[in-house]
Amino acid sequence: MKIYDITFKILKSVLKEKNSFSSSLKQNSGGLKKEEAALASNLAGLFLRNYHLILVVADAIFSVKDEEPLIYIGSVYINNSYKKALDEKESIIYLTQKLALYQVKFDDDAKLKWDLAVADKREFLRQNVGGNRIKFLSARNNLPIWVVKSLITQYDDEIAIKTINAMTKMPSQFGYLNKALAAENIEDKLGDFQKLQGNLYLYKSNSSIRKSELVRSGAIVPIQKAEYYFGLKLPEIQNGFVAMYFDGKNSLYPILFDKYLANNKVSILSPNVKGNTDLFMRVKNKAGANLSVYESPRSEIISHLSEKQNVFIYAPESSELEQLRRAPEYGILFDTNRLDSIIKNQQKGLEDVAQYVAESGYLIYLVQTFNIKETYVRTRDFLQSNKNFSITGEKLFFPFEQENSVYYYAILKRK
Repeated sequence: MKIYDITFKILKSVLKEKNSFSSSLKQNSGGLKKEEAALASNLAGLFLRNYHLILVVADAIFSVKDEEPLIYIGSVYINNSYKKALDEKESIIYLTQKLALYQVKFDDDAKLKWDLAVADKREFLRQNVGGNRIKFLSARNNLPIWVVKSLITQYDDEIAIKTINAMTKMPSQFGYLNKALAAENIEDKLGDFQKLQGNLYLYKSNSSIRKSELVRSGAIVPIQKAEYYFGLKLPEIQNGFVAMYFDGKNSLYPILFDKYLANNKVSILSPNVKGNTDLFMRVKNKAGANLSVYESPRSEIISHLSEKQNVFIYAPESSELEQLRRAPEYGILFDTNRLDSIIKNQQKGLEDVAQYVAESGYLIYLVQTFNIKETYVRTRDFLQSNKNFSITGEKLFFPFEQENSVYYYAILKRK
């Protein structure tokens, strides 16, 4: 069946070749009719959003763990249990033939288990992993086992379960008006956006905010609501120096401009030009005397900052657990072996950038995660070894709260 074959190619590109879903879809949907491409995209997307359930289905029914037969099993399971776009009986015949290539049988016993998994996911999980709470929650909510385990061990049960349940729901989409690139007559183009407060807008369409022409032009920057609330907590500075360093993609700069650019010297530094093209290309070209934008690794900050900063915002690489909600392949492809080095670099980075903070100045730490080792523990470890700093404010935003975000900030002040 053609759609399954295309779905297989898309998912193989993601799972085996470690490509993003969007690039895998683009590479493997050429030549398809519009409705065929949409169906293959839908099946592949639902596969990724139910990946941890599919792992249980494939193992419990077929004793399969290898990626290629797993993709065939998961694609047909998604169609028969959720989508029902392709004929279910023909899909079973297709799956039986494909599994035979891997010496895997779809016998009567497998058929009974399969029918239960299709008809009653919860009962199937109860029978097959019911005694393993972490594995059950992982499969039911499509979260990596290590994420579920960390929540259960790091927080009380109520917070952990609320977070796990909230991570299955797509968050509301918000955008921030980027006055550096927005045209003066933008008001008549804001049909899909509802102004909430200040320059914060709610995106009302059900499609991705990144498909909006205003976002593509850079006039609106997608943000979490928590980032807007963080902006309100930024300390007041006049005629001073403000710097921000971030390792990855970051959308905070329009908030930073609104808060500081008119009356302070602002420097933005990052090695990640590709992930921030608007900032490094279009905004940089419009930069006035108060703004400097540098492509720079952390080790070279000293070559760009001639003054100690009154505010230094540091947003290092993190586990970025916010992405689990928006890009389901993120949790599948994330290499947990990197966690220790990420945490170590966060601590080293805080120690490094602290030297650029002026007396009575502020060091602000930001990460998009609820992993306690990257949030409260990281901040307390820094304060323990840097007695000349104190904490003046912090907040961890959980996805079940009103802000519907995954975000942490800590505002530290130099004595």
